[in-house]
Amino acid sequence: MELWNQDTMNAPWGVTSRTTLAVWAVRFFNPVNYADSCNAIGKNSNEKPELFDLTDFMTYLENKKVFNKKPNVFRAGQILQKMSSAGILHNLGNKPGEFGFFSDIYLFLNTYSETRRQGHFWLAPALGADFLFHLSAPGVVHITGKNKDGNVKAGTGFIFHPHHILTCRHVVCDMRLDRMQKFQGFECTVDEKSVYKHKKDDVAVIRVDEPLKPVAGLVFQPPVIAQTVFTLGYPKIPCTREAPLTMQPGAVTSESVVSLQGESLFLYSAISRPGNSGGPVISEDGYVVGISSEDLTMKSNDEKDSAFSPHYAGVPSHIILKAVADMGLDVEIPFEDFE
Repeated sequence: MELWNQDTMNAPWGVTSRTTLAVWAVRFFNPVNYADSCNAIGKNSNEKPELFDLTDFMTYLENKKVFNKKPNVFRAGQILQKMSSAGILHNLGNKPGEFGFFSDIYLFLNTYSETRRQGHFWLAPALGADFLFHLSAPGVVHITGKNKDGNVKAGTGFIFHPHHILTCRHVVCDMRLDRMQKFQGFECTVDEKSVYKHKKDDVAVIRVDEPLKPVAGLVFQPPVIAQTVFTLGYPKIPCTREAPLTMQPGAVTSESVVSLQGESLFLYSAISRPGNSGGPVISEDGYVVGISSEDLTMKSNDEKDSAFSPHYAGVPSHIILKAVADMGLDVEIPFEDFE
């Protein structure tokens, strides 16, 4: 196999290439597809079953013409190793009588829910944060309006159903929403009758008539202490013509706190600026653990308090689940708690 010629993918791989390789790896190493995999690499599936290694997989990719250029075997192997470390593939060691990187045997055993399998979020632990952004971005929307003084205001929401957008109650209460909103390139009409607000929790849902595209496989799960999370949203950025979609890393610092108003929240350290409210907080393994709600940074004239570490509060997913059910919208939040 030629590894370093001009037709080989040697440069660092982007999100699309990494995703393509991971999806084909799952297909190739899945025992359900054993006959097809054997046929693709020229092996007889009727003989004694034999597990596949990295070299077999590279032959498979080339014969299936998955990439326009030959993938670099070392980069492909690194992705398989990350998938194994994340528990997506199982590394069963080397083929009998062989050793080394090229003879590593892999097996895929499906342990994912039907909802989770509809998308690719379950690959997030192996493919990284830019992969999460790439998948999530199409479902995160910019909600615009004006406050009582006529100043432009904005918040964030995300699409969890073809006709429903999740956001915070305070986003839709603190401003008068623009009647025409642009979501996923569509002009959508929003009026008071389209907005549903929970009486207690900082949760709201905007209903739109124009069918939108929810992000496939996006599932909610409760936050877990110390897990790495990312906030996505549209904060107002000074000196820019428009608010870009931003992503900030952090960690869950408390699974549960109660605000002075009696709301159930969780805390995280990922920066959440004005405009982020209503945007998803997504764990590194690809679950929505909540939505951004409040900045709890202490502001004090006391110098002793001036260095207080900022904390940001969000509405946890299990509270969102209950709040949406309370509103009687006849839609469900895709939720997993494994209990």
